[in-house]
Amino acid sequence: MTKKPEKRGKRKSEPWRGATRALLLGCLAELYLLLMHTCWIYGSLDEVLAWYDYLKLSVWLGLGVAVLGGAAFCVFRKTPGWKRAVSGMVLELGAFVALTGWLVSRYYASPITLLSVAVPAAALMAILWYLYDRECAWALIVLGLDLAVLWICRKGVGSVYWNGRVLTGAVIFLVCLAVLAALTWKLSRSQGVLGRLRLLEENFDTLPIYAACGISAVTTVIALVSSVAAYYCMYGVAVLLFALAVYYAIRQL
Repeated sequence: MTKKPEKRGKRKSEPWRGATRALLLGCLAELYLLLMHTCWIYGSLDEVLAWYDYLKLSVWLGLGVAVLGGAAFCVFRKTPGWKRAVSGMVLELGAFVALTGWLVSRYYASPITLLSVAVPAAALMAILWYLYDRECAWALIVLGLDLAVLWICRKGVGSVYWNGRVLTGAVIFLVCLAVLAALTWKLSRSQGVLGRLRLLEENFDTLPIYAACGISAVTTVIALVSSVAAYYCMYGVAVLLFALAVYYAIRQL
């Protein structure tokens, strides 16, 4: 009788551990970007020259750390505990340092601004993935991405420089929504399993994913037609996103 509560507690603690790791990685990455923003863009001449040399070195340094973390993760992948978690974090941080160093040394300040927004968004999506049911997490992630796409469309549609790129990105987003809806239909026929990989629970609810994909597709098309309508769609999606997050959080208590 005493073993069942222990197993249940262990299962409940695993999502919180994953969410904690995602939060920690997001904070470390954001602090690194803040340091880079302070010293590389607004630093003194000596700091800028020092970071210029460091950025070139950081690409290879980050790759080396990522390789070591990947090797350790392969060794401890079947061993639950801190060793697997730490090796995974080392792999991800090394890859982030290498990617950031390459982007900033090549494109200067623009990637820092982009990554400063992308890192918290990715951390939030990872936290949702760990804490919520898979179909709920997918629905919230899709709506969150839709909110970002609506903002980009409102700012970029009609712009001489960004119009073509924004239209291309919106089309890619619509294609991804169609692919996700088709994948959801396929997973509903195979009890959440794709090949040998389980992506969703056995008896998952398809409605949240279908609804999120449909709402995102409709609002994206509207945003491409009118920037004024995109403004109101942003508020509507934001309210829906907040309401669903609260609803799913209460339901899973």
